[in-house]
Amino acid sequence: MKNAILNQYLHQKIKEVILYILDKTGGISYFQLMKVMFCAERNNLMAWGEPLTSLDYYAKKHGPVPEKAYRSITAVRDGRPSIYEDIISFVNKYEIRATRKPDMNYLSKSDVDSIDKAITELSGMEHNDIENYLHDDVYNRVFASKKRLYNMADIAESAGADCNIIARINENQNIQKALV
Repeated sequence: MKNAILNQYLHQKIKEVILYILDKTGGISYFQLMKVMFCAERNNLMAWGEPLTSLDYYAKKHGPVPEKAYRSITAVRDGRPSIYEDIISFVNKYEIRATRKPDMNYLSKSDVDSIDKAITELSGMEHNDIENYLHDDVYNRVFASKKRLYNMADIAESAGADCNIIARINENQNIQKALV
């Protein structure tokens, strides 16, 4: 029961993160959304040693992607059933908008700060600029790996985390695993 409630909360929080980003930007391409989510994740890890969402990020050809969110968003674009069909709509093949305002009860001040920082970090960058920016040494290492899956320490390292921050992230992850 406890896991089901936690999973439901985390699922809803991801929706509210997406809605917040889309509301704050007025709508962006789903490529930009994926990259803002990644940067917000690493900002939160750097500041608090904790992830913003429960999403797994993979190193794909065009940079880091939260795979489950990507699949659900492109399902909406393609007219297939999706867990996000109630929160987003496509303006054209690439640009998405929110269908409602975010429920701010799911986002803490630190969540909002991490997201706002990510939006600012990538604002004004074109597709290729964002791709080049996020194709750092960590991306190249993760992309070359078999699974291409970032762990939380990889995400923080891509933001410049030192060994103390990485140790705190790993400790927090171990505590979370023990609690669930």
